[in-house]
Amino acid sequence: MSSCFGQVRIGVDGDGSPDPRCRGAARGQRRHRPPLDRPGCARGEQGRIRAQGRRRQGPGRIRAASGGRRPGSARRRQFGPQPVRRHRHPRRRGHGHGPGRDAVRPAPRRLAHEHRSGERTRPRTGQHRGGRRQGDHRHRRNPRRDVVRRARIVAALIGTVLTLAACGTSDDSASETTASTPESAETITVFAAASLKATFTQLGTQFESAHPGSTVEFNFAGSSDLVAQITQGAPADVFASADTANMDKAAEAGVVSGDPVNFATNTLTIVTEPGNPQGITSFADLTRPGLKVVVCAPQVPCGTATSRIETQTGVDIQPVSEESSVTDVLGKVTSGQADAGLVYVTDATNAGDKVTAVPFPESADAVNTYPIALLEESQNPQLASKFLEFVTGDDARTVFAEAGFGAP
Repeated sequence: MSSCFGQVRIGVDGDGSPDPRCRGAARGQRRHRPPLDRPGCARGEQGRIRAQGRRRQGPGRIRAASGGRRPGSARRRQFGPQPVRRHRHPRRRGHGHGPGRDAVRPAPRRLAHEHRSGERTRPRTGQHRGGRRQGDHRHRRNPRRDVVRRARIVAALIGTVLTLAACGTSDDSASETTASTPESAETITVFAAASLKATFTQLGTQFESAHPGSTVEFNFAGSSDLVAQITQGAPADVFASADTANMDKAAEAGVVSGDPVNFATNTLTIVTEPGNPQGITSFADLTRPGLKVVVCAPQVPCGTATSRIETQTGVDIQPVSEESSVTDVLGKVTSGQADAGLVYVTDATNAGDKVTAVPFPESADAVNTYPIALLEESQNPQLASKFLEFVTGDDARTVFAEAGFGAP
């Protein structure tokens, strides 16, 4: 009986003698190991037993199985079957379908990451990946230390909570102290006409001295502008207008609380540059050609008074500009931008040597009355009522008289 692998015949005859046709092929293939579970050269029952008894002697070395050699070849050593993963193909170099002895094997799991194309470095000798040395019991977690650490954390949290609670208690006590002394934090806001700036500033200082802890804040502008701000929701406690017309507008809008009280009057006068270089002596002189005159806008109280005088006298002034407040008119004259202007007597008196005042008799036909009132949206109506009483009192009338205001 004979068998072949490919085109090479290797085998023995039925009587156990070697087949001469297989000898040459055996010499060419003696370095190849026969695959497992595949037919090879038949060696008979004795050769099969010998092949099954062969064992590996060590890595890379094969020991022949115990027993006699295969007849027919004394120089060739018989090798036992190899594992499937170390099978060599007869016509291929190296190992076949497994990693084998010469193939690429997977890297061990404990190999450093630089060998795996990673970024982490090789761990130190005798050190695990976690950073703790092998067999080093000092780095092991101590249960007692964990308990102490947790106790410290809990104590710190309790201390923080107690501190916050103490701060809240102090804030509450401070607020209670503030509520017990209302004047220590009371503030009122007064909207007043621009012509009242000097006198109201003085009266505000006196009021704060008479009421320790109170504060008076002012907003000075044209009366019409103040009415617009109040009706649009600007916070204010007291409103003082330069005429009754704007106070009536505020009352119609529903922002005034109670009835307004008149506390002063005022009239117009002509102001020129110091020394009156243009020689203006009457109201009609303001119509001369080439004379630069500045007046208030018609919607402002001083502009309303100017229009009234023009209507009564028949004089038509052609101003170079119309300002939104009487203080702006005065500023144009003091800065040299205008030759003359129409302002209140109180403003001319407050300007001093910066201007020259030229009174005219027609101003008596246009007297403006100053009313003052509380506002509905007042945040401190009690202190606002006290300020209103102070402005309409005897001490305030003296201040108004010194500034040039008339009695109401």
